[in-house]
Amino acid sequence: MNDLKLSLVFGIFTRVITFLNQILSVPLIITLIGLSEFTRYNVMTAGVAWLITLGGCLLPSIIGDIARACLDKDDETISKKVSSAFALMFTFCLIVVLVYSIFFSTLSIDTHAILFFSIIIIFASTAESIRQGLGENYKNSIYNGIANLLSLVGIFTLYFLKVKTNLLIILCVTLGSVAFLKLINLLPLLQYFNLRNIKFNHCKDMLVKALGFIMISVAYYCNTAGMITILGYTKYDAITDFVILQKIILIIMGIIVMVRNPLWGVIAKMKYKGGGAEIMNGFNKFLKIYFLFCPIIFITLYFGLNPFLALWAKGLSIDQLTITFYSLYILIMMLSYINSILYYGLEIFSSVSKLLIIEAVVNIVCVFILSKTGAPLYIIFIVMLCTSLSVSSIVYNLIKRTCANVN
Repeated sequence: MNDLKLSLVFGIFTRVITFLNQILSVPLIITLIGLSEFTRYNVMTAGVAWLITLGGCLLPSIIGDIARACLDKDDETISKKVSSAFALMFTFCLIVVLVYSIFFSTLSIDTHAILFFSIIIIFASTAESIRQGLGENYKNSIYNGIANLLSLVGIFTLYFLKVKTNLLIILCVTLGSVAFLKLINLLPLLQYFNLRNIKFNHCKDMLVKALGFIMISVAYYCNTAGMITILGYTKYDAITDFVILQKIILIIMGIIVMVRNPLWGVIAKMKYKGGGAEIMNGFNKFLKIYFLFCPIIFITLYFGLNPFLALWAKGLSIDQLTITFYSLYILIMMLSYINSILYYGLEIFSSVSKLLIIEAVVNIVCVFILSKTGAPLYIIFIVMLCTSLSVSSIVYNLIKRTCANVN
């Protein structure tokens, strides 16, 4: 089986485990530490998510480089890319630790724990970009699935043994599980590391190419964890509702990411061989399937969301007007993520990033104003829906033009 098929098989396994983890752990964590601490947990992890986002932006350019080197069977280039990637990420993590030690050492133990696990996750995540380039993304799925399973087992253990639990313990169980399994994923790839193959030019090239991806990831952060940070800062009344609804979005989008990651290297290879028309034809077929399922997804969300929330989020109930626009927003977000399958593989980060940053800035300004004025939650989703739809349409046309120029 090729990487795409294996990634889909193990990706389904991972998504099932992740789904169960997100579905079951939320009510258990709320029971263990209370709704107030659960909201604080999400606000704190959202606040540090920018660090993981920034660190994760430095390496995606090597996915296409390693994929092309594999196509040419160039082991020397693979080793140089991998060695330089490890060196770059180690330097980044070292700088973060030094800055934190100087300026933020007096913060709470909970914050120290979040940073500790985040640093491990950032450095060990180097393995995921390398495996995607090598055509081994299915192994990422396996390790991520086990990490979610380990986290879920830990939460269940705390709940059934009635262990007196606080936020620090929850952080150790959830983030600790992820950090541990990412390290395990990293270890076999050290075979490609060679100090002599660390090249300044390769590190510099990664940084130059990373700029567009950094902007894309910052835009993603602003539209997800960043929104939670803003709502927390403005003390928005419906922040808990927004946090819960954002978690559902992440569950659904994770399914698309499961398909995107193995296709990244595949599309990069197709572009390398001049297969622009073939890429676009496959993309349009994928979009047709998406549009066929849109009515089903909307109806399911509209009628099924509140009964689901009643079980999942300890009786939380959302008004139907908010559910209507939230459901439409999910459909547009799905389209945005489907677009990302192509612009990741085509490596047009620079062009797309400018559009996504504009979307993020508009969303941040509007959400800040709306939350300060106490606007209802459905208004926030209307704004985010409109900006996402506009940008997705422009990005599609950009993808179309790019594929037409690949020959």
